Amino acid sequence: MVLGIGPELRCYQCNSLTQPHCADYFDNRTFPLVACPNDGRNYSRCVKMIQEMYLDGKWTRRYYRDCAVTGVIGAEDGRWCIDRLGTYRVKVRYCNCNNKNGCNSSTLLTVSTTLYIFMFTIFILYIYRILKL
Repeated sequence: MVLGIGPELRCYQCNSLTQPHCADYFDNRTFPLVACPNDGRNYSRCVKMIQEMYLDGKWTRRYYRDCAVTGVIGAEDGRWCIDRLGTYRVKVRYCNCNNKNGCNSSTLLTVSTTLYIFMFTIFILYIYRILKL
């Protein structure tokens, strides 16, 4: 089996409601990687959920990291986020990943190689245009 997929997958597991260090900026030294359960449910990805709720006149943000059974995974970088709006002023962002153990640790998403090439090309064209003037 491939490292980081299936029963060998290890994810960060925490909830900022009871564990404030679970929030972003997330320091992966504060929580151990935990092996996903092998209970027949096929935990094939890690998830980080960011929940925003409007409570008592202000927005409150909570973070939850764990193993997951379902969720969309990006084809290029192994990570995908989706935003959902709920009732009563609740917003949730689900970020699922399966490209490595502990992939639910940070707020940064992997940028695809295609985007890097595109940005570099635009930069070169910009420099060329400046030098030509």
